[in-house]
Amino acid sequence: MSQLSEALAYASALQAVVYCLFLSARPGGRGREHQLLIVLLAVFAIEKSDQIFQMSGAVIDHPRWAMIGNLFGALIAPLIYFYVRTRIEPSFRIGMRHAWAFAPFILLIIYAVGTFHILSFDQKRAMFEDRLILTPMNVLALPILGSLVNFGFFVASILALRAHDRSLMAWFSDIENRSMAGIRQALTVMAAFLIIHIVWTLTQADGAGVLLNACHFLLINALAISAIRSEGQNREKADYPAAAAQDRKASGDPQLFERADQALRDQQLYLDPNLTVAKLARAINARPRDVSAAINGQAGRNFFEHINRYRIDAAKAALASSDKTVLDIAFAAGFNSKSAFNAAFRRFAADTPSAYRRQARADSR
Repeated sequence: MSQLSEALAYASALQAVVYCLFLSARPGGRGREHQLLIVLLAVFAIEKSDQIFQMSGAVIDHPRWAMIGNLFGALIAPLIYFYVRTRIEPSFRIGMRHAWAFAPFILLIIYAVGTFHILSFDQKRAMFEDRLILTPMNVLALPILGSLVNFGFFVASILALRAHDRSLMAWFSDIENRSMAGIRQALTVMAAFLIIHIVWTLTQADGAGVLLNACHFLLINALAISAIRSEGQNREKADYPAAAAQDRKASGDPQLFERADQALRDQQLYLDPNLTVAKLARAINARPRDVSAAINGQAGRNFFEHINRYRIDAAKAALASSDKTVLDIAFAAGFNSKSAFNAAFRRFAADTPSAYRRQARADSR
C-alpha cells in the first residue's frame, strides 16, 4: 500500500508540473482563468513534493524543510473556488475583499512557526525521530478542521455553478455544452477526497491513504483537461449572469411576450437546436434582455424551460404518430443530445419517451 501511495504521489506531482508547463506555453495560458489554474497546479506540485519528501524519510536528515510544503494544501480549496468563479464570470477579480479565503493558510503558517520552526535543528529532528510531531492537534484536530473549511469552499463552488446554470437558462435553449461538466467532475472528485480525508484522519488506514493520493491525481487531471477543453469556447454573452438576475426581478411586457410566443409558434423557432434569446429577439426586432424579462415575467419560467416545453410537445406528437426512432424525434424537435431530451421529457411529461409512446399507442386503439 505504501509503495502505491508513493507512486501516486510521484505521478500527481509530475502531472501537476507537466500541466503547468503545458498551459503556460499555450496562448490560452495568458487568460486570467488559466493563470489561476497554473497557480493552483503549482500549489498541487509543492504539496505533493512535500508528501514525497516526508514519505522518503529525508525529513529526518533535513527537518528544517518540514512543515513548509504541506502548508500549501490549505490553498487548494480556496483556489479551486476562485477558479470556478473565474470560469463562470470572466470579469471576476480576486481582491482584498477575498482575503478571508486565505486566513486558514496564514493561521497555519503562524501555528507552524510558533510550534516547530522556532525550534533548534536538533529539537526539530527529535520531533520526527521520537514521533513527538504526532500530537492530537497535528494528526486529528487540524486535519478535521481543515476538511470542514475545505467543505465550505466546495459548497460555495457548487452554489456558484447552480447560479450559473440558472443564468444560462435565461438566455439559451441548450445549456449542455455550456454547463462546465468538466468542473463538475472535478468537484465530484473533490467531494470524494474530503470524505476520504476525514476517514483517513480518524483511522489512518493505508487503503484510505491510497485513495487520497488517487483523488489528488484525478483532481489534477480533471481540472487541467477541463481547462484545455474550454479553450475557444463560444461565449455568446459574457454578461448574461448579471442580466439574467435583473430579468428575474422584472414582470415583463405582456405584449412583447405575445409577439415572442407567436414567433415561436408560427415560425417554429423552437426547432432550432441552437436557439438563443438573442436569435428570438432579432426575429421580433426587440432587445434580448427585454425578451428574457418578458418570458420570465409572463410565462413564469425561464427561456430554457419555455422552449423545451414547445420541443417536448412536438416530440410527444411525433412519438404518438411516427415510427421514427426516439433519437431521430429528439433531434427533429430541437434537442442536441439524447440525454438532454430524456431529462426534459421526464421533467415535462413525467415519463420516459418510450413509455409515453407505448401508452399513447395503447390509448389510440
